[in-house]
Amino acid sequence: MLTPLHLACTYGMVGATRILLENGASLKNSGERKQTALHKACAVGMFNQVEMITYAAVQVYGKEEFKQVRNLKIRRQLIIVKMARCTAS
Repeated sequence: MLTPLHLACTYGMVGATRILLENGASLKNSGERKQTALHKACAVGMFNQVEMITYAAVQVYGKEEFKQVRNLKIRRQLIIVKMARCTAS
């Protein structure tokens, strides 16, 4: 089932994506074919949404688990890998 975040990322609705993320939209929900909103944004080339989702993921998942990683870019990459592993299982 597609969530509002999936739809916003698929259709390039940057404002809607921002509002959904600010109000706690789940980053782990997977829709058809087990794709998260991040997968959708990547698939259709919506890089603003990719950036917003990875930033939100750092805020949600990365504060404690990856706090020892000082480089924000590397921290984001680690979180993306973790998110991908969670949705693959």
